[in-house]
Parts: sequence; C-alpha cells; structure tokens
Amino acid sequence: MFSQKAQRKYIRQYRKPVLENLILFSTSMDMEELHQWRLGIKKLRSLHALSNPQERSARANRKVRDIDHLFQITGIIRQDGLYHEMQQHLGFSTNGVYNFTPESILLIKKLETKSRKWKHSLKEYFRLLEKETKDYSDKEVLKHLAKSVAEIQKQLKKKPLPRKLHSIRKQLKNLVYLLEALPKNLRKKSGLNSSYLKEIEDLIGQWRDAHLGLEEFLSKKMLSEFRYYQLKKNRDDLLDHVKFSALHFKKKVYQTSA
Repeated sequence: MFSQKAQRKYIRQYRKPVLENLILFSTSMDMEELHQWRLGIKKLRSLHALSNPQERSARANRKVRDIDHLFQITGIIRQDGLYHEMQQHLGFSTNGVYNFTPESILLIKKLETKSRKWKHSLKEYFRLLEKETKDYSDKEVLKHLAKSVAEIQKQLKKKPLPRKLHSIRKQLKNLVYLLEALPKNLRKKSGLNSSYLKEIEDLIGQWRDAHLGLEEFLSKKMLSEFRYYQLKKNRDDLLDHVKFSALHFKKKVYQTSA
C-alpha cells in the first residue's frame, strides 16, 4: 500500500528545500538553485497522477495553476541558462556572463518583486498536496503504473517521433519520480526497470537540448557551415540512439535491472 502517511512524509521532505531554492535563485541568479527548484516541483507533481483533479475545488485548482504559471516562468529562464552553457561548451565567448533575453530579464524581475506572493503560493500548494493524499492499495498503484507504461509505448509508436518526444519525456519523468516516491516493496512489486526508464529519459533530454540549441544558434546566425553540420550530426545521432533504446520498450521496461 502507498499510505497517506508515506505520501505526506515524502511531500514534507521537499517543503524547505523547494522554498529555499527559489529564494536563493532570486537573490543569487544561481542556475543550479533554479534547476533544483524545478526538479523538486516535478517530483511533487508526480503525486498528482494518483489523485483525481475533478474532485478539486475551484480554489484548489487556482493553487495548482499558480504553481504551473511559476513553473512556466522558470522554464523560460532555465532554457536561457542552458543556451549559455551550450555556448560555453562550443567555445563561443560569453565572458562567463549569462546573456539573458529581454523576456527572461523581465521574468527574473517578476520573480524578485513578487517573491512574497510566490512563497505564499508554494506554501498553499504544499497544503493542497497533503490534503489530496489518501491511502492507495497496491492494486490501484500497479494499475496506474501499467497504464502509464502502455501510454508511453503507444506514443513511441506514433510518427513523426521527434514531435512526440518532449511529451514522452514528461511522461517518463512522472513515472520515474512516482516510482521513487513509492515504498520499496511496492516498487519491487511493479517489476519496472527504473534504470532503463532513466536511461531513455536522459537520451531524449540530450536530443532535445541538441535540437533546441541548434535551432537557437541558427536563428542567431552563430554557426559556420562546418559547425552546423557537426551539431546536426550530433542531434541526428542522438535521435537514432533514442529510437534504438525505445525498441521493444514494454519488454525492456519490465526486465529486472542488473
């Protein structure tokens, strides 16, 4: 069983770090703090999959939308940070300074000026998460996990695959994070190979970063012809790796990891 007590314990371990990560980012612009904040929210969001959103009140839905909006804002800023890291990796001169877009600069200011509001929204969100918890039987959890695997497998078969990969990656993350939150005996009972799920999710992440980076550098006319074909080959090779890893997904995902 995935008990209410276990869920609340899981939620509470993220309360302080999540609040601190956002405050530290808004005062220091440390991108790692922003990354950790988003990671914490993603892990907490995975618990939503077990609850029924139709049972929420209008007020509760507003709380979720507030955090969704904050997550969207931080996502835009985070992407700017990733472009900066890619530029450094490729040898472009950045002088060690993040060159945020005008949109990101405005969003960062919004985070700073409304920090009290976001802090309040996060506290309300944690209360909502705890309120939504309830005991889930092994059967209910295993049914949800099997349904998630079937949906991912279905998406992997659709073409063109690249258009589906971002959505598939989100589903994989939700599945991985939910598995992490479950009691050890229930994880084992699921028979799911979490190592394989993490491997394919990471490959898709690498492909997406390569794809978005290439598009960004092309739009800014930053690439020589040689560098363009070099980055394009890397992106295409990563897509081939994703496709190969995704072959026989259902069989691999139920193989016990070594």
